[in-house]
Amino acid sequence: MKADRSDAPDFIRTGNRKGNTKGLLTAGAIGTCFTLAMLHMAGSAYLDGTVKSLANPQSQISKPAQVAEITRADTTPSKDWDRIVEEQVKRDQPAPPAAIQPGQPEQVSAPAKQTNFNDANYVPRGAYNVVSYNDPPIPVEKPKPPQKMKVTIVGETLSRKEQRCSHVKKGSLAHRQCKAYVGLNYRE
Repeated sequence: MKADRSDAPDFIRTGNRKGNTKGLLTAGAIGTCFTLAMLHMAGSAYLDGTVKSLANPQSQISKPAQVAEITRADTTPSKDWDRIVEEQVKRDQPAPPAAIQPGQPEQVSAPAKQTNFNDANYVPRGAYNVVSYNDPPIPVEKPKPPQKMKVTIVGETLSRKEQRCSHVKKGSLAHRQCKAYVGLNYRE
């Protein structure tokens, strides 16, 4: 079922509204002029305040008095680097071996510091940031099978339907009709 164009309300039936673009252009031009005028007024007010503060130097805030004065110490005369390097080399050199006397035990000297690194003298070492964590395994207990429940029946009373319809074979239509008859006549 299709609707006719004549069934639609008037505001939907009208085609293009031609006066819409002129109104948008007019509103945009007015808004732009207003924004530019406000920016010009704000800028001139800011500049007037700046010029007035420059013209009147007494109104400027004076610098606060110094609390402490920081001075650098006189630079020390340049160090004699040759002399410093020589002293360091003398300190780093091992002491000359002393004469070993027969009554003294032999001292084991520390191994020499490695200065040559290549594939021939590479000694692999383990990582330093590895933490070994050896915790004994926790034994898992197997779930015990559930024990058989012992049910003790104290006493059971049959409903009136079961008492009255016990002579009829269970599941038959006669048994069903008997139960319906008893249920309608004797409410429990």
